[in-house]
Formats: sequence, C-alpha cells, structure tokens
Amino acid sequence: MALKPFVKRKVKWWEVGILFLILIISCLVRLPYVHEPFECDQASYSYIANHWGEGMTPYRYSWDSKPPLIFVAYRIISAFLGTTAEGIHLGFIFLAAISVISIYALSRRLFNPGFALISAFLYGSFSGGALISGTFAVPENLLVILVIAGMYYFWDGWERQKNKYFFVSGAFLGLAMMTKQSAVWETAALTLFLISGGLRSTTFLLIGWRLVLFWLGVAVVIAIFVLLFSVLGALYEFFSSVFLYNLFFGRIVGIKQGLINLGHALIWSPRENFLLWVFAVSGCILSLAKRERKSMFINLWFFATLLGLVSALNFYPHYFIQIIPVIVILAVYFLQSVWELPGLGRKVLSIIFVCGAAISFGAVQWKWWFCSSVLDSLASRRGELARPELYRQAEEVGDFIRNHSVAEDVVQVWGMWPEVYYNSKRKSPSKYFYIASRNIMLGKFKEVVQTQVYYDIIRNPPKFIIIDEYFADLISEPMQRYINGGYALERQGERYLILNRRDTVY
Repeated sequence: MALKPFVKRKVKWWEVGILFLILIISCLVRLPYVHEPFECDQASYSYIANHWGEGMTPYRYSWDSKPPLIFVAYRIISAFLGTTAEGIHLGFIFLAAISVISIYALSRRLFNPGFALISAFLYGSFSGGALISGTFAVPENLLVILVIAGMYYFWDGWERQKNKYFFVSGAFLGLAMMTKQSAVWETAALTLFLISGGLRSTTFLLIGWRLVLFWLGVAVVIAIFVLLFSVLGALYEFFSSVFLYNLFFGRIVGIKQGLINLGHALIWSPRENFLLWVFAVSGCILSLAKRERKSMFINLWFFATLLGLVSALNFYPHYFIQIIPVIVILAVYFLQSVWELPGLGRKVLSIIFVCGAAISFGAVQWKWWFCSSVLDSLASRRGELARPELYRQAEEVGDFIRNHSVAEDVVQVWGMWPEVYYNSKRKSPSKYFYIASRNIMLGKFKEVVQTQVYYDIIRNPPKFIIIDEYFADLISEPMQRYINGGYALERQGERYLILNRRDTVY
C-alpha cells in the first residue's frame, strides 16, 4: 500500500496564540509547587549533581541506580537558576513547557491543527497533576520530552521519507534510556514498527538501512556516556549501578512493594485522570479496529510505555507521568474520530468530553493548589509511600546539623532521608549516603552497603550520624559496636536519632 503524499501545514497565528495560552496554563498548574521542599528522590539527585563538579563522580563516589542524564539536568539548571529547590523546580517547569510544545508538534503530524492544540492542553494540564507528582524534578519529567521528540522525528521521517530523521529519533531514544532504563521498551516498539510497517510498503534493503540508522542513533548516545564514565574512571560502577542492579536487585526486591504501590496508584490515580484513561482506552480500541499505520504507531507506543510501567514493578505515582503523553494522543484520536462523525451532536459531545476532563482534573487539584501548605501537601500526597513525619522534620534536623558543625564536617544518614544533606549543606563520607529503600537491603547488596558504610565511617568519622529508626535494625553488628563506642545520643525526635561523635561534643 503506497503512502499518502506528505502535505506540510503551516502554523497559523491563531495557533501560536492559543498555544501560548496553553503554555501559561501549564505553568500555572505547576506554580503552587515551586516552593515545595525536596522529597527523597529529588534530594538524592541534587546531592549527586551538586558534588559531581567537585570530583565526586556519580556511581563511584555517590550511589544511585538512575542513569546519568537526570544529574546532568540538575547541573545545567543549577548553573542558571541555582541549587535551591525553587530553582530546580522552576527549571523543570521550563522543561514541562518544552514537552508541551513537543506534544503539540507531534500532534500536528497526527491530527488536525485544532486537535493538536487540544493535545497540548490536555497534556500540559494532566502532566502536572498533584497525585502523580507531575511537578517533581524526577527522571520521568525529563524522559517524556525525549520520548516525545523521538516519536516526532520518527513519524516525521516515516511520513516524509527522510531517512536521516530515524537517526535523530534513535538519538533521542538513546538519551531517553540514559534518563530512565524503561525507554528501551519504546525503542523496541519503534524497531518493531520499522520491520512490520516497512514490510507492507518498502524493500528489505530500505528496512535494514532505516534500522541501522535508528539504532546507530541509539548507540552513539550510549557510547558517549560509556566513554565519559571510562574517562572518569567509573565505567564499572556506572554499568553495575545502572544496569546490573536494576536487572537483578531491582526486580527481585520490588515485587512485594510494587503490589502495594500498584494498589495505591489504582486508588489515587483515577481521581485525577479517570476521564483521560476512558478516552485513551476508547481511542485504543477504535484505532486498532481501523488498522492504519498511524494507529499501529500510536498503539505500539502505548503498549511499550505500559510495559515500561509494569517492568519497573514499583508503580510509584510519579512513574505514571511517562504514560501521560501517549494516553493524551489516544484520547485525542478518539475525540477527533467522534468530531468527524456526521451530525452536530457528535461535535458537541467532543466539546463536552474535553471540558469534562478539564473540570474533573481541576476539581482534584483544587485542594492541593489552595487548601494546603506546600509541606502538608507533599506529606499528604505521598501518603503511605513515605513517612510524613520525616518531611516535617527534615528542615529542623538539617538546621541543627548546619548550626553545630562546620562546612568541612561530614555526616552520615542511615536511612531513607537524603533531605538532611540538602538542608544541612554537608557531605557524607560514604558513596551510600543514604539507604534508598528498606526493600533493597537484602542478600548480597545488603552486605555490600553495610560493609562499605562501616569502612567509610571508620576512615572518615562523621561528626553526626543520623539514624532513621525505621532502618535501625539493618545496621550491621560491627558498625553498631563502632557507633556505641564512639558516639553519644545528642538528640531524639519522632522516629530518628542524632548521634554526636564523642570527641566533638560541643
């Protein structure tokens, strides 16, 4: 079946004006959270990024399982807007605006201009939802920009027969994988599309050439990061932390907690984007029935992203940010299909659907926008996924440590509380500067962490050791003996202890 000739549609002034208003709305949705303090993940990324420039290479001197592009993003934003939580959040609001423009550009390739604007509006709103933590400065909010850009260049290359765009698309998907490993599923989906879609209309030679270009783009990006960490002397640590840990430890220890988090997500998420999911599923069914290449492209993307969510096995609310772009595309596919049916009633129904989605979204957000302090909002929205008392105490603990130590002092947090480093402006003596989750502390990895932290605090004794009581029973016997012999209780709060090194008691 021959492809239809590509017709380029110029962007008109009224489209630019409406898109500008949508960008303003997208920013306003997120503005109430600018002053929200860092939670655990953001504090961890901030710590790693801030100290990377001081020679503390990620993975070698500060452990995390996320690919490195999130740390690069933090460093770039910090260079322009500072290292504060407000600065980082403003930077991610700017990135969100870029993602809105990207979804609009892709939607103009897939839909009529008016429905492209509806895509931008729905995405700009729903991607900033409170219950999926759409304002967090996390990899998922960076990932969506790169995936959307990759999809745009891929579809543009397919429609316009511009083979070089497949290389560009692959490069964006490579960057996406260096942001979060789950982007490998979208990469696989586009590979499948090139093979299955190409068999209908192109030669085997052309299919092969496009596959080579696409995967060359992916490989070039990954090779750049491999070379970077080779030069930094952290290639093994990069590989073991980003790939081996997630393939083995991350999968094994995430199942039990993942089921808990899935239940949490299924209870909370529909309150925020239920109608969007209804439209998306309707669009998926409708598009599958049509059997177009466009519908194949969208649905492969949808199922790939769904696999990305499932394969993580954690189902934290902010993971669902990564599926918002494609369910918006599917929802708009459905809305445009309804609009194009004969009869005025169908068009009115489409308008009601869009307005209903916007109203239902705003009704859920109202509480978080106007009825809660930023700290109470954060603690409440995280719910059982974190301990609210720690959010409320992180600042006072950080202030205490900063006021009773000097910049050269190091402190060690034993537990899931990296916010203490951000608030105290102090470093850890160990690459395992906090315990990312109780669920990772089993088997060989538990022994690795316990041994490493023990030797690190012996070599460079911290002035303060902060123990999150939830993790106290995971302290190894040698480390406990060392703490008992060299540290005294300085302060006890709700679910935490601050221990002061005996030879530095003020």
